[in-house]
Amino acid sequence: MKPICLVPHLNSSKFLSFPKRALELKIGSSKRIFQMSFVSNSAIPQIEMDIYLKELQTANIRVPTARSLEPMVEAIEAARKHTVTTEERNYMINEKTKIRNTPRNHVVERAEIERQIYVARQEDQIEEVKRLQDELEELEEFANELIKKQNATLDRMLRLQKNKFFK
Repeated sequence: MKPICLVPHLNSSKFLSFPKRALELKIGSSKRIFQMSFVSNSAIPQIEMDIYLKELQTANIRVPTARSLEPMVEAIEAARKHTVTTEERNYMINEKTKIRNTPRNHVVERAEIERQIYVARQEDQIEEVKRLQDELEELEEFANELIKKQNATLDRMLRLQKNKFFK
C-alpha cells in the first residue's frame, strides 16, 4: 500500500525538528507545503475530508483501514506520553516566534520571559534563570531605547507644531 500522507523529516532525532518550519505533505499525486503556523490538531471539516477521499480515489489509493492506521496511532500515543523538556519547549517557542509575521510588543515579551523564569525557578534550573534574566535585562534596555526614540520623535513634532502655530 502506498503512503497516504508523506511527511519528510518526521523521523528526525530531534523532537518536532522541522528544518524549514513547514510540513511538506503529499497525498496521492498532489504535494503541498504547509507553514507550521497553519498546522492544527482540530477536527477535519467534512468538506476537507471529501476532498481527501476524492484525491485518494483519483490517485487509486485505498482508503486506510483501522489496521493500517495502528502504527500511526501508536506513534501519536507515544508522542502524547512524551514529556516535553525545557530545552524542547524553548526550541518550539523559538521556532514559533521565528515564523510569526507580526513583531511582538515588548510588554508581551517581558511577560513571557517572566513566565519562563517562574517555570525555570520551579524546576531549579539556575543557569536557565540566569540566562532568562539576562534576556530580560536586554529587553528592558531595548524598551528604554525605544521609549527614548519615541519621546525624541514626539518632542520634534511638538516643536514643529509650536513653530507652525506660534510664528
